[in-house]
Amino acid sequence: MAKKKEQPEEPRDNVIDAIKMLAKERGIDEEELITAVEEGIVTAFRKEFGGSQIARVQAEIDRESGEIYVYKLLKVVEEVEDKENEISLEEARAFDSDYELGDDVEMGIEVEKLGRLAATAAKSAISQKVRDAEFRRIENEFTGKTNELVTGTILRKDARDVYVDIDRAEATLSRENQIKNESYDYGKQMKFLVLGVDEKNSRPTIALSRTSNELVRKLFELEIPEIKTGEVIIQSISREPGSRSKVAVYSRDENIDAKGACVGQRGQRVQEIMN
Repeated sequence: MAKKKEQPEEPRDNVIDAIKMLAKERGIDEEELITAVEEGIVTAFRKEFGGSQIARVQAEIDRESGEIYVYKLLKVVEEVEDKENEISLEEARAFDSDYELGDDVEMGIEVEKLGRLAATAAKSAISQKVRDAEFRRIENEFTGKTNELVTGTILRKDARDVYVDIDRAEATLSRENQIKNESYDYGKQMKFLVLGVDEKNSRPTIALSRTSNELVRKLFELEIPEIKTGEVIIQSISREPGSRSKVAVYSRDENIDAKGACVGQRGQRVQEIMN
């Protein structure tokens, strides 16, 4: 049986409202976020106030008032040997006569600047939950799109990588998957091949390519209706990214000129692919 020794604490009406609002904005389960903040308060308490010698510390946020309650669980014993984690039966019964040996007493902990502690914990918990939710969304949405064509907008670039926005998710075009001398200017829209979902700097990212032969295949499928329907087949692709590509095609229908279908009238189809 666990009972509380009351801890005086001023209500913080805005705490629970702020958490609920953030949960809604970020698309995170409300209860999951509140629980994460409670766990964060315990972690922050141990770190800032040296609560490592206390075996069992817990925190609760009242779901209605936003009141924050931090307490330690004390085991009811006959003789106290560890005052940080135990309480005598006599002292426990001074709070409640129903206590028995082996019960747990929830003893409130006076914590200075508890509001700041809660704010720090909330910030950390929210950041982690947002990362987790983002990773799940990206993984669910893009793992099944490996080797598919996507359109993205260039966000920025550094000495090695180009960062691309794809459906509100950040993707990475690494140096080895970039075309030499190709410009990747901010705001430019381009087509990419999805290689898969990776983790970069503890964040999920979609790996892209501009050099893969499969990118050429997908572009031909997009622009050439006869390839999309299977009337014209791509037999092989040879490519020097940024310089030239050779695509061998043949037709299943003797009435369709495979090469002509790919080139298009006045070279219009192949020009669309090159652009």
